[in-house]
Amino acid sequence: MRRAGLRVIKYEANGKLFVSAGNDKLVKVWSAESWRCIATVCSEKGASALAIRNDGLHVCSADKFVVVWVVNLSGVGGTRRSS
Repeated sequence: MRRAGLRVIKYEANGKLFVSAGNDKLVKVWSAESWRCIATVCSEKGASALAIRNDGLHVCSADKFVVVWVVNLSGVGGTRRSS
């Protein structure tokens, strides 16, 4: 049985969001204020790198084969930012 351990975690610059990825091939976006998962994306392979755009509206994940996914978070779980 494979364990769903944490592979990588990345915080947004302002600390309001963070993204985690584990062996279960799920990339999860979390609110650091409520500690709730606000979005989940299933990837084909396990992510080995994560990035969050400074405005918190896009999350990128990449696997070891350099396949990159970009997720638009606009309007998801209250992540919309005002300037």
